[in-house]
Amino acid sequence: MDWDAAVAAFRTYLDVERAYSAKTTEVYLRDVLALRAFLREKRGGKDLDVKKLSAMDVRSQLAALFDANGPATIGRKLSSVRAFCRFLVSAA
Repeated sequence: MDWDAAVAAFRTYLDVERAYSAKTTEVYLRDVLALRAFLREKRGGKDLDVKKLSAMDVRSQLAALFDANGPATIGRKLSSVRAFCRFLVSAA
């Protein structure tokens, strides 16, 4: 599964199975896409294989956010990415 397919499937999961509001789904997806953009930039414009996403990848993004964001924002972003990773494991 590539990033686009994973994000689309995650959207469906949030909407249908979790029954999240449209706003909550939007925020979760924005956070996941921000992680993708961060990793893409770090890799010189190339996507990391979503199956190879690691805790170190997530930690590096969170560390980069630390100076510009408050604890609540960082916690929310971590929660979004954690939900995405759980979804990926369950979908495998």
